[in-house]
Amino acid sequence: MYGLKGLLNFLNRNDLICLVRAHQVMEEGFKLHYFMQNIDLPPCITVFSAPNYCDAYQNKASILKINEENICFEQFEY
Repeated sequence: MYGLKGLLNFLNRNDLICLVRAHQVMEEGFKLHYFMQNIDLPPCITVFSAPNYCDAYQNKASILKINEENICFEQFEY
């Protein structure tokens, strides 16, 4: 478990702009954590690629696409 302060400290110490994590069920297949108005990219993104996980969650799945200009998500239904 970590909060915004610990996350920003980790990113700063490691010269990173974002942490992308996976394998936590997200209803929409992804979640942008701690999105702030003065930045283009949230400091933490969760991506979950298993739709309707364990036939129990009825969640969407997604993949994260990154290029030089932007990021986008492609979502999938079960």
